[in-house]
Amino acid sequence: MGPARGVELDIYDNTYYDKRRMTRLSMYRIDKKTKKKIIKEFCGLVSSFKSPPEVQEFFEGFFTHSEFLIFAKRFQAAKLLKRHVPYIEISRMLKLSYSTLSRLANKFRTNEFFEKKIP
Repeated sequence: MGPARGVELDIYDNTYYDKRRMTRLSMYRIDKKTKKKIIKEFCGLVSSFKSPPEVQEFFEGFFTHSEFLIFAKRFQAAKLLKRHVPYIEISRMLKLSYSTLSRLANKFRTNEFFEKKIP
């Protein structure tokens, strides 16, 4: 007997996930110019906030609970990776896959900005 309807196997880490609850990107692609413009505007807005509570209020109102939690979990994982906490501990603590942790670790190795900005 297979998994329940809407549940699929993640081929990267061999675990099941409920695709009905995953955050999804629209199937319609936007052109590069538009993508660059909207990302720049969004980053400008976020950088204009004056305090962490103001950022939190915006994120909680703008993003779904799941979207906001994804950001927060990845940030925590980045902090733990920087401290050389083993993947297995981070995975158990934050319920993140090894593939997500590996992608974050690769960003650290290839981008010194992360090393400077993640506490």
